[in-house]
Amino acid sequence: MESIVRLFNDVQGHTYDTILDLVFTTKRLIVLRILSPQDGRDLRAAPNLLSLFIGSSGLRRAEAVKRYKIASERRQKLMYLTPEQIANEDECILEIQYNLLSKAKFTQSIFGRVVEFSFERDGVKHSLSVRLTREQYEDMWRLLGEVAPQIREKKVRS
Repeated sequence: MESIVRLFNDVQGHTYDTILDLVFTTKRLIVLRILSPQDGRDLRAAPNLLSLFIGSSGLRRAEAVKRYKIASERRQKLMYLTPEQIANEDECILEIQYNLLSKAKFTQSIFGRVVEFSFERDGVKHSLSVRLTREQYEDMWRLLGEVAPQIREKKVRS
């Protein structure tokens, strides 16, 4: 029976305001979009006279609170689901078996730590890059050594 091995929260996607959660199970990787760039951004309005004098920090703070609430609600909804149920939710943007992953390239530079997953689907090559914290980077390196050592590519410093 498939079970969740490890969950990586708050991973940055292709833009800094795309927040993903990566769910590693015993059989596959499930990528969940927790926040997209549009989530919680409906508070932005045309600047009014008051914001010209006091700034828009109140709007930014309200936007951040709303985005946090959206992320919390999505995670709460997914918390008690099985991997199969999680893969069928709207938040799931990618689920791929480990045997279909061709490599996971680990790179670190002064700009951060990135892991790029390469895979092939329907004869077309795809890749997914995620930005990680230092702890997440090291934890993912160890985890892939356990669940899918054949795809793990050496760490590269650039």
